[in-house]
Amino acid sequence: RLGVGLEVTCFAWDPSSPESLHIAVGTCNHAIQVLSLNSSLQLQSVFAGRLDNTVPKALCFSDNSLYVFGLYDGKV
Repeated sequence: RLGVGLEVTCFAWDPSSPESLHIAVGTCNHAIQVLSLNSSLQLQSVFAGRLDNTVPKALCFSDNSLYVFGLYDGKV
């Protein structure tokens, strides 16, 4: 769970999987969460983590990977 009342700084989705849609969300408190939306329209958490030194600015799915771009430092 991402938390309550947090600013979402970025959002991405990966429609390439036929079974489910993967959704990634980044927040201003350095958190990233990947969710899966299945054919029954139920969300399930796939991954959740926190970045040490950056706020996620942009997220991008590519080749079964999730790329995170930092807000202040430009790190990937």
